[in-house]
Amino acid sequence: MSTLTKELTSNALVAMARNTLVFRDKELEILKELADECLKNEATTYKLICENDGDKLAGFAIFGKTPLTDFGWDIYWLVVDKDQHGKGIGKKLLSSMETAMTDLADRAVIRVETSSTDEYLRARLFYRNQGYREAGVLHDFYAQGNDLVIYTKSLKSTR
Repeated sequence: MSTLTKELTSNALVAMARNTLVFRDKELEILKELADECLKNEATTYKLICENDGDKLAGFAIFGKTPLTDFGWDIYWLVVDKDQHGKGIGKKLLSSMETAMTDLADRAVIRVETSSTDEYLRARLFYRNQGYREAGVLHDFYAQGNDLVIYTKSLKSTR
């Protein structure tokens, strides 16, 4: 896991996400708010991790403890630079998140929500390939024909 640098801004994270051509403008607005929270508020409960390729940002993830749960975690964003796809950056970010979660408690129950649209097929396959299972579908959740797909994974700490 790479450390954050002073040069990292929410605008840089949004630009990377926009460049993937997956996210809608409304989603990018939410990302900006969440990224600003991570970068400007040391007391936030959200966590931001980054992976670099040399001195260039290759990807980032934002996750956090699910309120009112003992072991619940949510992955809010996992974005890999379009030019870095297929190089293992997403796996590194996911592994770093999972390690951080189980370092804080004896176990973690992780939830990821995504869309059923073709643009999100790569994300759905990625999570399945990393041991996440589909836990449910809410039909027409985002829009007509755009379902919410929920994936989950349970982990036990190795500490």
